[in-house]
Amino acid sequence: MHADERAALSFIRTNLSNTEPYRAWSNVEFIGNDGTVNEIDLLVITPKGVFVVEIKSYRGVLMGDGQLWRRRFAKGHERTEPHPLLHTELKAKRLKSLLMRQPALKGEPPVYIESLIFLSLPELDCRLHEVGRTRVFGLDRDLNKPVIQAAKPSTLSTPVGKPNDVTATAFPPLPGIVAALRRPDATATRHSSNPVNAPLSRKIAEALTQAGIRPSNRARKVGDWTMVEPLDEGPGWQDFAIERPELKAIRRARIYQAGLAATADDEQQLRDTAAHEFTLIHALSHPGIARPLDLHQHELGPALTFDRTPDEERLDLWAASNLTGTHGGLDLVARLELVRQVGEALAYAHARHITHRSLSPRSILVRATTAAPTLVVGHWQAGAREAATRLTRSGPTTTPGLGPDLLERLDAAEQVYLAPETFTAERPDGEMLDVFSLGAIAYLLLTGQPPAADLTEREVMLSRDQGLNPSAAADGLHPDLAAL
Repeated sequence: MHADERAALSFIRTNLSNTEPYRAWSNVEFIGNDGTVNEIDLLVITPKGVFVVEIKSYRGVLMGDGQLWRRRFAKGHERTEPHPLLHTELKAKRLKSLLMRQPALKGEPPVYIESLIFLSLPELDCRLHEVGRTRVFGLDRDLNKPVIQAAKPSTLSTPVGKPNDVTATAFPPLPGIVAALRRPDATATRHSSNPVNAPLSRKIAEALTQAGIRPSNRARKVGDWTMVEPLDEGPGWQDFAIERPELKAIRRARIYQAGLAATADDEQQLRDTAAHEFTLIHALSHPGIARPLDLHQHELGPALTFDRTPDEERLDLWAASNLTGTHGGLDLVARLELVRQVGEALAYAHARHITHRSLSPRSILVRATTAAPTLVVGHWQAGAREAATRLTRSGPTTTPGLGPDLLERLDAAEQVYLAPETFTAERPDGEMLDVFSLGAIAYLLLTGQPPAADLTEREVMLSRDQGLNPSAAADGLHPDLAAL
């Protein structure tokens, strides 16, 4: 545990009541009903309900809204990440689902579980907009005074992409975390209308034990590699940072959570997906393709390992910090170079009769170098090996369709990068699917904006412009580039 996190936990422990019905656990984990590994920094039972607290010991400047946060570091570079409340809420829902299955809570009404974010360092310059502050708290300024709900920021019109136009004085201090746990009604935090008394608190604690809540397993292994922290997740899989300190080596591990699948069919499907991704691209060798290096059998399910660099970042998040606003400093030549990198990686795969079929910015990693960013295409779970005649425009259609399950596996932001026939054609042309996705990604790289917010908006654009026209988002774009 880092010193900043220890200090944050100590602050709450010192100032929160230690009498019934208060109870707390720090640095614990549980395996959800869906097989996911869920780590919790702080879990607190209070008279108002159960709170899952995510601790973020951030320095520098923090900006953002309800979806994305942008951190500016001391040396001026920035990094974008999803609002941590989104994932913390998901963990809270998984915990509730798990708890209500336990014998200790049989016959009890549903336990109220809420998620909170604690920004623990006083030196953080917090410039979050109003919606981005929802259930976000800092250090309590005076625990002996009544809680005063924070006023709304006086400046809310400045977009996240132009942080230089915002001054720190435009944003008030965050409300205190201890006050939020003591009196959530006073800090505009949601809470249960049914109080948690001492007997119910004991039942919840017993249910947590029955559910397998335990100290975080920092020594969990993937082969000879130690799991460090979660990086990303999707339906049926989680990515983790793994390391071998004695070799000063790091990798990424993707675990397909077959070990706790709901049915035998679900388990077999996840195992088949892992084996498919491994066998499909393990033999490929191209700097723009993230190929699995090994396939391990982990307690949670099959695990693929990939090369990883410390600075790698998903393209959708990287683009928000590097292609928009005052920090959108890449010139046109550099942006076209990024398009070329993705195109060459796909061409290499297509020449070997392999198609991706579900390409989006989330499946592409950006690895920054001293010279220029490098893009690496991953997430080949939906990929296919095409028949030799398949990669011609008149060749027979032999590859199975993707099916409507893509609508469940991919969120709206990813779906807009997939060709319309992805969801409608029984046997779509895999190469043409990839070409459409490449064009949609080129739109993002050239304009700094996604082609559309969702499929409905995209269909309007396709109908109006007969394609994705970047001129609508980037004034002054040369017609030849728009055509490209």
